[in-house]
Amino acid sequence: VIGNPPWERIKLQEREFFSLPAPEIATSTNAAKRRKLVEKLEKQDPPLYGRYQEALANADALLTYCRKSEEYPLTGRGDINLYAVFAELAYKIVAPQGRVGLLTPSGIASDNTTKNFFAAVAETNRLIRLFDFENKKIYFPEVHASFKFCILNFGGSAAESTAADFIFFVHDIDEL
Repeated sequence: VIGNPPWERIKLQEREFFSLPAPEIATSTNAAKRRKLVEKLEKQDPPLYGRYQEALANADALLTYCRKSEEYPLTGRGDINLYAVFAELAYKIVAPQGRVGLLTPSGIASDNTTKNFFAAVAETNRLIRLFDFENKKIYFPEVHASFKFCILNFGGSAAESTAADFIFFVHDIDEL
């Protein structure tokens, strides 16, 4: 299983949603002001308001599914990020002797909401490597230069690794 899952929270980001169709909402100084501007949309721009309500409902439905379906017991909690859910899905579907290689934020190994997932991978000796990078070389132009991401590699249930390789704060591929 190889992937670069989406690095987005399952929560509608109003500033992002309104950045193109309603920049005055996206750039408003606080949430209360944004809420008032959004309320005005119901009469001023019903189609945009409808798309916003649909996007809110979709995000809420996905959050509810991740939290309540029992499909994601390791990552379906707190402020859920799609990369974590994808990582748990890869953990479940990889063949017993298979391998997983994912490009995710480094928080997969350190965030409170992913600690159970990472512990499950590490404590079952499935972890092969975690190579942690800072985005200083701007590998991802849309991501802040100080943001950390990693290559996470682990095996299936029958593919035990006796020792995992870790590298942190890599700035250049040559450092590997």
